[in-house]
Amino acid sequence: TTLNDIESTFKAIQQMVGNPEQYREVTEQLILLADQVESFEGEGEEIWYLGEGFDFCLTDLFIGAYWHFSEWHGGQETLAYRALSALGSVYTPNMSEPPTKDEPEYYPFEALGEMAHIYWCDTKKATQSSPNQPA
Repeated sequence: TTLNDIESTFKAIQQMVGNPEQYREVTEQLILLADQVESFEGEGEEIWYLGEGFDFCLTDLFIGAYWHFSEWHGGQETLAYRALSALGSVYTPNMSEPPTKDEPEYYPFEALGEMAHIYWCDTKKATQSSPNQPA
């Protein structure tokens, strides 16, 4: 995996965050991004600050997304749990807690939660399934 691969996936996620219709795609892209970061063989420092100066950087996204999926997954057979597992390979929460409003990782945490709520409600009404249901 190259830095350009990671940056491309990250930028795609940045553009989708906030659009509930793309919640499932964001979830899939987060799995891909975590896998890309885990297999990246370059200097680690160069990737962690991708997106700095925008709504959130890569580090903020991983932390916010990890906590989001820890609260929103529907069990081990779900896409959301797969995302949580993939994110857990690149972020370890230790004894921390979900982000609070004054922390930079709160924006992706909150945005993903809002996306999930709207997506899940609309999807359930339309098809009786969601990313929190078995994949």
